[in-house]
Amino acid sequence: MLQRQPTPSLLWASPLWASPLWASPLWDRVQQWLRRHLPWLLPLAVLFLLSRIDTARATDLDPVTLSAADSLGATLLIMGFACATALPPLAILFYGWRRSRRLAQQAARQTAQQDETRPAEEPTGDLVPEPQQLATSAAWSIGFASHPGRVRGHNEDAGTAFCVGGHQVAIVADGVGGSPMGGDASAIAVRAAERAIRYGWRAAPAGKPPAPGILLQAALASAGARLAAHALRRGFVGAGEGLRTTLIAVIATADRYRFGYIGDGGIFVVRADGTVDALMEPQKAQGEALNVLAASLGPFPHGAPVFGSAERRPADLLVAVTDGVADRLQPRFYSDMLVRHASRCKGDFSAAANGVLTILANHVENERFRFDDNMTLALIGDGRPRALRQTVEA
Repeated sequence: MLQRQPTPSLLWASPLWASPLWASPLWDRVQQWLRRHLPWLLPLAVLFLLSRIDTARATDLDPVTLSAADSLGATLLIMGFACATALPPLAILFYGWRRSRRLAQQAARQTAQQDETRPAEEPTGDLVPEPQQLATSAAWSIGFASHPGRVRGHNEDAGTAFCVGGHQVAIVADGVGGSPMGGDASAIAVRAAERAIRYGWRAAPAGKPPAPGILLQAALASAGARLAAHALRRGFVGAGEGLRTTLIAVIATADRYRFGYIGDGGIFVVRADGTVDALMEPQKAQGEALNVLAASLGPFPHGAPVFGSAERRPADLLVAVTDGVADRLQPRFYSDMLVRHASRCKGDFSAAANGVLTILANHVENERFRFDDNMTLALIGDGRPRALRQTVEA
């Protein structure tokens, strides 16, 4: 009886494979199958490995953490190709596979190191769209809104309000008008100040909360440093190139208001009896022009920030505003219209602030919009709606 002879192949070119194990009909069928499917198996294997490397680089994942199934699949594809030819291709492809994984792992480590050392990317443009307000927070606690007004085409104000460590924080900023990149400056400053305050709380030792005064110092210093870093990347060489802003930051503890500011705007406290206390003196240049500042925050020094504190009492309502509001309203506005809107909105300070700014933006006198500047308003309360309603009724 005639014996079936295996089909000639490159496989027999190497003495390593000269074994009865390979001289069988089953292995002959395997070789035939590989010859038939190898033209698409090899490109598939290459594309598979390249896709895994790209995935590791794009997602900053260490390739070691890739699934075992992926690694096993790649190995099987390579081994199948190698067994269909000879040992040298197996060694070459195995080396390429290991080398590719090492390169991907190295790229992932470099990306992780860059993320740890480089500053976070600054936002560009306005931090807040038109009109903008925070999502609903706890009633009668915090709120914030910003509006570009009906005269200017874009909003160069920025701000935020949030709670951290059991305390309430309000931050507002107004990009200096008449100079380039005012909107970018206010957005960068607010974001940097917020990050500095949040980081201060996270970095404090357990059981030892950070001093609010130090947090405010760090917030304004961080904002100035971020503006300077942004100016370096832009190639600024002089103070007249812009990127300047005002900045107001307030931290409300259980019994005190701590605040820091540079530039103009306003910080007002509406007391339970309806009186309004002004906590800051705007840093404006001497003269009649309201828009000329004696101090502002930017890449180059211009004046110095001011820090202070005030007593916090039950049923207080603190208001932090940019000059678009502060320069055009009397103090009684804060104890009347603003508190009334807060009551109508059932303590939703963000909705109340947004409603008030919309009314102001649409206010017309002598056929002109009276409030012709961007407007930003942040509110801090102590969660007591009854006391605020009594203020409205008084």
